[in-house]
Amino acid sequence: MFASCIPDLCGFARTVVLECAPRLEKLFALSFPTVTVHGRERHAELDWMQGEVDFSAQVAIGSLPRWLRQHPEEFPAAHGYLKGDSAKAAEYRQRLRKDGALMTIGVSWRGGTRATRRELRSVALSALEPLFSTPRIVPSVWRCGGPRRSSRWAA
Repeated sequence: MFASCIPDLCGFARTVVLECAPRLEKLFALSFPTVTVHGRERHAELDWMQGEVDFSAQVAIGSLPRWLRQHPEEFPAAHGYLKGDSAKAAEYRQRLRKDGALMTIGVSWRGGTRATRRELRSVALSALEPLFSTPRIVPSVWRCGGPRRSSRWAA
């Protein structure tokens, strides 16, 4: 949702520098080629900014909708504004392909931290059971850092 604002920001800013978690750096760089993307651990020093650009403004990505989206209908239709690594996607497709499977569904069921109210960003894995008991659907349960197959649903 917040990243959907980046193209709008690029439309009126001369230069956009996006600082994000290192694990998101490549995704954002592929998705927004005109943006300078820098991955930084949350508590790391900010010395990478020295001489990078003369900033005239700074805003947290979570605040962009306040300035760029006044109403829900101003958010773009879901056409996919994030672009992943196509070679890596092909590799995962090959790894996850199962004979006779109609489709493989990747699910990330947990999000956030205790401080960011994880309970509101997560769902009990058992709630997904009806989906995973559908014939010819192979579940691939994902967590940050890569796939983890649930022993209950392991193929």
